[in-house]
Amino acid sequence: MATFNRREYQNFKKWDTYGTNAWWTRVFEDPSLASELVAQRCHTAGLVNPSEKTSADIAAGIIVLTHGTISSTLPAAECDKVFVAFKVRRMIMRASHNMCTSYNIYIAVETAIVVFAIG
Repeated sequence: MATFNRREYQNFKKWDTYGTNAWWTRVFEDPSLASELVAQRCHTAGLVNPSEKTSADIAAGIIVLTHGTISSTLPAAECDKVFVAFKVRRMIMRASHNMCTSYNIYIAVETAIVVFAIG
């Protein structure tokens, strides 16, 4: 029987320093793209298995980028949606590299269901 070693969780404490000036300008020009742009940037930087704390920190940053000064007034349910959406987006990016296994297809389908349920 084959055994698989699970990759260790990654802690991207300084994820907000990974963007160039041009990238940050793009994020601020259209905050509605923040979730997508941040997820892509983190993935490009090598984030494939973030810890829960890292995912929560990044989701908090996305909330601030999209809602600005009213971020602290958002209900917890809205914050949870952003957290789950970030984790789902990360899984889609990861699964898209090798969609030939039934497990990855299953994950992609489950992810799509969650995305539509959140939206």
